[in-house]
Amino acid sequence: MLATQADQGQELQEGGMAAQGTPRFLLTFDFDETIVDENSDDSIVRAPPGPAATPESLRATYREGYYNEHMQRVFKYLGEQGVRPRDLRSVYEAIPLSSGMSDLLQFVAKQGSCFEVILISDANTFGVESALRAAGHNGLFSRILSNPSEPHVRGLLSLRPFHTHSCARCPANMCKHKVLSDYLRERARDGVHFERLFYVGDGANDFCPMGLLAAADVAFPRRGYPIHCLIQEAQKAEPCSSRAHVVPWESAVDVRLHLQQVLKTCREQPPPKQGGGPGPERARGNSRLLVVVRGSALTTRGKAHLGPLKERLHVLAPQPASSMQQEETKDFTKGVSALPPPIWNRKP
Repeated sequence: MLATQADQGQELQEGGMAAQGTPRFLLTFDFDETIVDENSDDSIVRAPPGPAATPESLRATYREGYYNEHMQRVFKYLGEQGVRPRDLRSVYEAIPLSSGMSDLLQFVAKQGSCFEVILISDANTFGVESALRAAGHNGLFSRILSNPSEPHVRGLLSLRPFHTHSCARCPANMCKHKVLSDYLRERARDGVHFERLFYVGDGANDFCPMGLLAAADVAFPRRGYPIHCLIQEAQKAEPCSSRAHVVPWESAVDVRLHLQQVLKTCREQPPPKQGGGPGPERARGNSRLLVVVRGSALTTRGKAHLGPLKERLHVLAPQPASSMQQEETKDFTKGVSALPPPIWNRKP
């Protein structure tokens, strides 16, 4: 249920930080099965007329760790079936928000400049923006960081990878740790250093950026989804592996209630003076969180579950790690008998 105007006004008064100015907190969202309650890449099979299925010959072209390339072929196939960007837009606009998400986004919007809100998604910009615009929340996000996509001159939807990287645990087109780290550096160059980070996600690819969260930060994993399972495995293997506070959620109202309490607690604490830069731990991340995960299968609600289609297909071929990642891994793996495989290297 949405908060009433009176309730929202009371929350603003309690938070006491909605005045215009430099944002104190960075709030980061995933998209598929976080903001929306479906995997949008699965949803678009509803776009073509007739049977909603891609042929086996197309599915067989998937290469391990190159899901973005696979989706480029899927969009090309849909175009050949007569599906146009306007048809895809209609599908994206119809995807329902997750439970309580509209409540959460409305609450955050009421906080003025207290939060800077961004979205990091392995979906695509066309789909994300279409869904957010239809739901009335597109204007809340300072930046949408997703794989570039746009209508092609031939009437098809084009799709490109977001970037390249050297992370051995992420798909070739996107490492969310690097995306978030680069964004923090960019904002630091602008003179903005966030007091706390909040990260809301569900998938296995949301696990890698957890290494950037410090003790004052909060991870919001969707309960029973891959990121929650991975965090639980890491904490079981090494209880001190996660520095950030972990708050699982079933409804996004759970996230709103926690953020409301954070604002209430902080209302009398003046924001720190802007200047300097992020501490070395945040700049480098916490690789220990990445290496303690064991290779057991993830199960949820009594069945194998690796989240969205893109994550069920993520079985990466080895990729070289950067020198910094190798050094971090060395620092945090002393005494560990055997390193686990990449977190994507798991089949249901």
